Amino acid sequence: MAVLGSDIMIDMHVTADTDVDSIRGAVLENSRLNPALAGDLRRAIEETTTDVLHNHGITDCSLTVDLQFRDERVPGAPRERIDARLDVEGEESLLASVDGAVDAPERARIAEATEAFLKEHLADEGLNDVVETTVIVTPVQFR
Repeated sequence: MAVLGSDIMIDMHVTADTDVDSIRGAVLENSRLNPALAGDLRRAIEETTTDVLHNHGITDCSLTVDLQFRDERVPGAPRERIDARLDVEGEESLLASVDGAVDAPERARIAEATEAFLKEHLADEGLNDVVETTVIVTPVQFR
């Protein structure tokens, strides 16, 4: 089986009177990514990607999403990052179709769904007015 994948960067930027530790407090539990948040983000990525693939007639593949909170400082403005790795496994001939299906508009759809879950979580933590989110989904490539 071949694997095709995309790397997803989920950034949370400090925009007002708060600090990076507030973001860490909202997304970490016992120094690890909050399990409920991780589940929501994983589900958003998997369900949206599955929908994209099914809309293109691609059903005979498996998806995995691995999430990791980035402990080291992210360069630039004060922010924290969650890295996600989306992998699609299937026959190599099928994965060529996946490459065409997950184009820029569909990657934007995956990013928007992921960001919606993250914003909901931040709102529950009282941070929606002071933290801005950005989600970037890279083009798929063979791994």
